[in-house]
Amino acid sequence: MAAAVGKEMARTVQVRVAGSTLLINPAERWSKTIQYLRTGLNQDDAEFVYSTTDSQYTMITSDSVWKRALETTMQTGETQFLNLMLAADISREEQASSAVGDGSAASPVSGCVSNSAAGCCAAADDFKQCCHPIAGEFSKPNDARDLPGSDDWSALETPVLTGDECYKCEKMFSTESPVGDSVPPKVVNPTLPQFKYSGEALRACQLPLGPVGGGVIAVAGDGGLRQWQMVNEVNHVGHVPDSFWAIKTEVGGKTQCKVLQSDALYDNSKFVPCYEVTDHIVPPGSIELLKALPGIPEVEITAKYPVVEVDYPNSGLPVDIHMTAWSPCIPMDAKRSGIPIIVFDFDITNNSQEDAQVTLMNAQQNMVGWDGQSPITRGVYNQNYGGNSNALVQLNDNLTAIDMFNTGLSDPVNEHYDSHDGHFANCVASGDGDVVSSLLQFFSVEAMWAMFTSQDGLKNNGLYGPSPPGRTWDSALALTRVVPAQSTSTITFFLAWHFPYRVTNWAHGAGAKKGQPGYLGNYYATLYPDIKTVLKFTHDQYDELRSLTMAFRDCMFDSTLPWQLIDSAAGRVSPLRSPTCMWLGDGRLYAFEGCRETSGCCPMNCTHVWNYEQSLASLWPSLEQTMRDVDLGEGQQVTPEGRLVTRIVVPLMFRPTWMSFKNYQTKSSQTVCVDGELGGVLKLYREYRMGAGLTFFKKMWPKAKLIMNRWLTINDLGDGTMSAAQPSTYDRALYGVNTFIGSMYLCALKASEQMALLDDDAELAKTFADRYALGRQSLDKKCFVNKQWYTQQVDHRKPLEILGDATFVDCLLGQWWGYILELGDILPLDHCKSTVTNIFAHNHQDSFIPKEQSPRPFMDQRDAGMYIGCWPDGKVPKNSLRYLREVAWTGLSHYFAGLCIYLGQNDIAMQVLKDARYCYDGTRRSPWNEIECGDHYSRPMCGFQLFATASGITWQPQPDMGHLRVGFKPLIGPNTYRGFYSLPNAWGQYSQTAADDFTSGTAQITIAYGTLGIVELWLPFQNADMEKISVSLGSANVPVKSAVLNKEGYVQLIFTSLVAMNQTNSPLKVTVATSE
Repeated sequence: MAAAVGKEMARTVQVRVAGSTLLINPAERWSKTIQYLRTGLNQDDAEFVYSTTDSQYTMITSDSVWKRALETTMQTGETQFLNLMLAADISREEQASSAVGDGSAASPVSGCVSNSAAGCCAAADDFKQCCHPIAGEFSKPNDARDLPGSDDWSALETPVLTGDECYKCEKMFSTESPVGDSVPPKVVNPTLPQFKYSGEALRACQLPLGPVGGGVIAVAGDGGLRQWQMVNEVNHVGHVPDSFWAIKTEVGGKTQCKVLQSDALYDNSKFVPCYEVTDHIVPPGSIELLKALPGIPEVEITAKYPVVEVDYPNSGLPVDIHMTAWSPCIPMDAKRSGIPIIVFDFDITNNSQEDAQVTLMNAQQNMVGWDGQSPITRGVYNQNYGGNSNALVQLNDNLTAIDMFNTGLSDPVNEHYDSHDGHFANCVASGDGDVVSSLLQFFSVEAMWAMFTSQDGLKNNGLYGPSPPGRTWDSALALTRVVPAQSTSTITFFLAWHFPYRVTNWAHGAGAKKGQPGYLGNYYATLYPDIKTVLKFTHDQYDELRSLTMAFRDCMFDSTLPWQLIDSAAGRVSPLRSPTCMWLGDGRLYAFEGCRETSGCCPMNCTHVWNYEQSLASLWPSLEQTMRDVDLGEGQQVTPEGRLVTRIVVPLMFRPTWMSFKNYQTKSSQTVCVDGELGGVLKLYREYRMGAGLTFFKKMWPKAKLIMNRWLTINDLGDGTMSAAQPSTYDRALYGVNTFIGSMYLCALKASEQMALLDDDAELAKTFADRYALGRQSLDKKCFVNKQWYTQQVDHRKPLEILGDATFVDCLLGQWWGYILELGDILPLDHCKSTVTNIFAHNHQDSFIPKEQSPRPFMDQRDAGMYIGCWPDGKVPKNSLRYLREVAWTGLSHYFAGLCIYLGQNDIAMQVLKDARYCYDGTRRSPWNEIECGDHYSRPMCGFQLFATASGITWQPQPDMGHLRVGFKPLIGPNTYRGFYSLPNAWGQYSQTAADDFTSGTAQITIAYGTLGIVELWLPFQNADMEKISVSLGSANVPVKSAVLNKEGYVQLIFTSLVAMNQTNSPLKVTVATSE
């Protein structure tokens, strides 16, 4: 018996499933095959899985997965057969029972539970997946157990991959830079500090808009739309052609018509791209469009995320056009930030002396049914099209939409839904005197353009009926308005989508039934049940949604902070609105590490990568709490002996991955990153501080306590340090004592002390505090041996993945966390300062040679930055830790810059951030797509913490979470400061002015959204006369019970009663008068 792979597929194949044998045609699409199998088995709801070569199960949900299943067909004589199983036969309960019995149960069913190509990375069929057990398949256990403080899983032989195996998608990545041996010309964006992009700086600009975790469309540097990723698929270069904006002006008897898109940068023949970057790629549909229709010569973009503004200079039109694109983005309001819609406000300014008749038109292709992956050719052709229909909908007197759908995808009678089925709509808001026109269904853009540019304009329904197989319809919706001379008028369009039927299998997904294995759903569909609700809700709340979104933008950008810090922080909201993140039907947020060109990378909720993320936790803490619930609560991701697995299985109805570990009861876990599980403990304390409350905390604390107990009793050498194998985010396990893992452990001990006190367990709190004190002394003694920077105490019995005396950018991650959680100096302050100073001095370079980077040459001669690790003698150890000779990813640069600010090294921080911004200045990389293992990588979201770092914000929640002790002590420009802050349930701006000696000044807290109850306020006027302090809330005076200088160096104001702040009664203002 042999596999039929590589042989010609027979005309028929025997499928053996559930005790039956059925003859199928392998050339048929899966949608037909599954119906045949269901009929043959008399099971209308059946879902099917196949077993891969490594005995993992994958559900068949689309043609692409079916094709891979057929590749496992076996052959006996002339007969080809395929073994399938019913998904229902591999229930979570049965698997868990089997796993508990002997630890040898098969893996769960899921699109990427098998860690197959569908789940991780493009072209991943060729190699062992990045979802493989962390640090690769460990070799046999070390029976000698010669490493003190180790257990079975951490005392294993070399944790590296051998032979043809690889890890972290390594074969997916080229090791060659597009630059080659040449030195490409360096072009920079000269207006980057003003957040403006023009000329060459538009080449790679793509700004993603859409809901949190619900799909995305990007506004591109040509003024068009790209990255169409709202049909439950990942495709970074996905494009829907025939979709564009156009304008017709009629002034003084002269008519002009143009597409609001420019082809000025469509020629890439002389452009030298960057490694692993595709944002500069121009969709063929855009090129064809502007060959057929007249565009404009150039665009200019002002981008202050989450808002993008587009201007069209030198358009040759008699009016000026300014477009503002945004999606509702309101911190602390996840539901309204999850609306699947983009709003386009066009300000039309008529500077002439005559009235202008202006028609603004949106052409839009009906893409419902598109698999999000395959190309759409010749405008309207795709193999998945057919049955597409468009309908004109009048939602109210002032709201007109074209609803686009597909009648041939799903089977509602049998509750069977295609994941690409749904609705898309373009919509326009009209006013008195406006005329709305449309052309509902057409194939030819040129024919539509002829009608649009004619005197009569768009005036009929076009072609009738559903589109024929393989084709779809285009549509056009227009609004005509007279804009008086010397005036400005705003026309608002909406693009909305509603694709509720998300399923597993991260490369493709179709055909799952609600409630069955593999079905996920999108949460926005539970809030907004159909596309009409999406449109009406947004229109009805337009003013408030726009006002709050713009307030969020302005609170970040209307600031005294350095431009590079603002942009590094604000732009890191964008991954939450990319396909990296998914807000699924169960109400929880899930995430890849990042996204490859056509697939998610490394699912799901990778603990060690998401150790760095702070955007979600700061802006939508309720969603971050769902991730903790998965880790430490209902997700059951902690093993019985206290290990937090690195990645989770989605949906949660499937068993956790640890249940498939061989002998997991005897502690031989292979998929635990120690930095990730320590981060899980720290994140729990962060969530409590961000308003999760005591009930939530006490639900999660038992699992976090279990993790820490294992560290105390097994991993710890007894002196607060760890030396055994430490699998980590570097896709390898470190050995020996080091401050990268060591500082995370110390920080977790301090956080656990605080959490034990919250749990009224003083004895346990003392245990954590005592071990921290011992560990701090031990780690510092072992690793600060050269008196300049922290190094690694190499275990010479395991001379693998060596740091040695390298200056390592990531060596103080735990100290960064310590400052975030207000746990203070985890390690001695002067030693930390010396370390970051030496790291920058040794690792920073003004340019890089690609061939000197390994394994991935992310940067080239046009880029400045830091190596992740450098050795003082310049000699790289043979067994050095993987990735140290790559240039620091922005996920490390942002964290490192924040740490430097905490340590008072602002000059270093600003240089690091400036380097990062010019690497992503639009000329060759998109400012809103910071890459690592894929696009829209999640690690850079640590950058959002820079706002809190700069403000020096401090707060302590009270037990009932209704009251806070709040304080500010800006670390950048404290004499004149204004910047964004976020607290549990409120966000806005803090500002202060202060005399040089801080004897006098003012401080002001403004709330843009939410409520805040303050009982105590700390401010940095350490030399003030306490008798000269006054406080007001709006126009009312606030009584102060006491004002003292506390031991932390703050003026501590305790109010007579609770100060209840909100949007309407703020600001809270403190005035410190000068003493006479």
